[in-house]
Amino acid sequence: MYRTTFEVTGRGSFPLDMLRYDQCFPSDTGSANNMARSGEHDAPQHDLPVVILCHDHADPEWGPTFARWASFGWGVTRVLPTQDYT
Repeated sequence: MYRTTFEVTGRGSFPLDMLRYDQCFPSDTGSANNMARSGEHDAPQHDLPVVILCHDHADPEWGPTFARWASFGWGVTRVLPTQDYT
């Protein structure tokens, strides 16, 4: 089993459907709070909400769907090395 952790940021409301699509979940309460507060105001570029997400999977080559995140106005800004839990 593997876990991939990645970071997304963007403007507007957090695209909750992406949790289902990429089968991921917030890594901590701070990220969950940032999801909930996203879209409350237009933040300056340097103050956009950052959400750290995790995806548990069996495929060591899995990665987030960059283009789909971008279609919602959010971007994958960082992907950490996949952890092997086998």
